[in-house]
Amino acid sequence: MRTVLCAILLAGASAAHAADWKLVSENLSAGNSVKDYIDTSTLRPAIQSKVRYTRMTKYMPPVQAGGLAYRARRTQETVDCLKRTVTLDSVVYFDDDGRPLGELRPKALPRRIAPNSGADAIRQFVCR
Repeated sequence: MRTVLCAILLAGASAAHAADWKLVSENLSAGNSVKDYIDTSTLRPAIQSKVRYTRMTKYMPPVQAGGLAYRARRTQETVDCLKRTVTLDSVVYFDDDGRPLGELRPKALPRRIAPNSGADAIRQFVCR
């Protein structure tokens, strides 16, 4: 009985923290597709005008970088809504089957967001 109760409680906790992915940006050109999704359940106000969130970018065909072929990457990012910059906090790469290939903790340096870019669409979405 106790095992069943624990399983029910864990299932409820997992459902409460389920990802809620929203397509925010899509770029289709010359047979290539890049789609950016934001997990709206992870949107968190940070310090002052900054917002933290989780982003999933899916590529078709897979991307080749540094000897690694990956189909998707999930990143933790922080955007500064007023300065229009984004900081990449962590990256996890995934293969065709959705298995993680590896994780990267980049230097947390803010990058300017180009107007009318996919990153700008994400900034507008998370800063609204």
